[in-house]
Amino acid sequence: MYSRILLTSRMLSVAKHANPKRDPHKLRMLSHDENWSLLEKKAVSPEVCSVELKRRGMRIVDQCKGLPLAIVVIGGILLKRGSGSLLWEKVAECVNMHLSFDPKE
Repeated sequence: MYSRILLTSRMLSVAKHANPKRDPHKLRMLSHDENWSLLEKKAVSPEVCSVELKRRGMRIVDQCKGLPLAIVVIGGILLKRGSGSLLWEKVAECVNMHLSFDPKE
């Protein structure tokens, strides 16, 4: 029986430390449309998504800077809490406080 571990990091030194004999696989950032599609898939169905909810979702997506894990986590929170536009507005206002885009952190 074999096991595998998947390590993700934005820091090249961390990835190289895990396996110095192989070059790490670099993932690209998602496009704006891909970000929205992922958030929509994780948080709300297209038939329920109002224009106002989409506008607020786009604000959230913009602040996630193409990082799929951030979008998946936020989408999960939104899904569990409901699709009220007030909640989405609160999330859109505070996303930057909780995400770090500094690769040194």
